[in-house]
Amino acid sequence: MSHMSMRQARGKDLARKGKVSRTGRHTWRVESSDGSKNYTITDWQDRDNRFECTCYDYRKNKSSVCKHISAVKFILVRDEFGLDLIGGDL
Repeated sequence: MSHMSMRQARGKDLARKGKVSRTGRHTWRVESSDGSKNYTITDWQDRDNRFECTCYDYRKNKSSVCKHISAVKFILVRDEFGLDLIGGDL
């Protein structure tokens, strides 16, 4: 896991476990690892490639990507580019 941050690794795990679902054209729902909460991720589709999440980690560290946004990005790469980075190591 040398090339992957802890948030990316946790996001990959959420994606692998099927905790990510699309709820709209640019919105996603990611279930927490323990299943107790759901978070909403918005893909703003802007030139800055901006995503937002409703989780505490994202609100606290706005400049960083939380594990929920990472999970959505893994799904987007798989669905839009046909690259399955979820099943194996990056």
